[in-house]
Amino acid sequence: MDESALGGAPAPGSGTLRRMLQAVSRIFNPLYLTPPAMLAICLRVAPDFASGLLWFLIYIFFSTVIPLADLGWRRSTGRISDWHISRREERPVPLLFGLAYALLGTLAMLLLQAPRELAACMVTGLATGAAALAITLGWKISLHTMGNSLLATLLLLVFRTGWAHPLPWSLAGLVALTGISRVYLRQHTAIQVAAGALTGVATGTAVFAAFGLL
Repeated sequence: MDESALGGAPAPGSGTLRRMLQAVSRIFNPLYLTPPAMLAICLRVAPDFASGLLWFLIYIFFSTVIPLADLGWRRSTGRISDWHISRREERPVPLLFGLAYALLGTLAMLLLQAPRELAACMVTGLATGAAALAITLGWKISLHTMGNSLLATLLLLVFRTGWAHPLPWSLAGLVALTGISRVYLRQHTAIQVAAGALTGVATGTAVFAAFGLL
């Protein structure tokens, strides 16, 4: 991991804390958290388990399997420095390809008449990817907090548990811990982390509102 991405010295503090937050940063990568989150959403909105599993497989193929394979190829060929794409100048091309994969997945969902919630999730991914690409051309925003706050927003909008339920607080804690790890490891500033989180929440809410799902 390139901890000099912001031009500073390595993160201060104890080695144990640093290793813990490095693990948090790796494990809480949105690419890894998306599959279980979307499986839960697919099973929630589908009329039966088989349908939910089918929608999940379609979603995960375009949104996780292909992007992970793409990133693996880019890393193995030296086109990106690490899985997190820590260097801003390396981000536009992978983000552009990610948008293309998300567009194909969205078209597949629409053609197969997926539930509106799933179509909204796909469009949300497209909108968030477009925002990330536009911002990245001039500024380094936190893709970790953007992706995780988007996932948290989608789960809350689909499950509608209310604030008395532990789910919203658990998701808020996950996003906060992700942001803390990125700032501590000096991969982002606090402003970049906050901007990522706000972008994820705003985009997810706006798309669901446009689909009439609020």
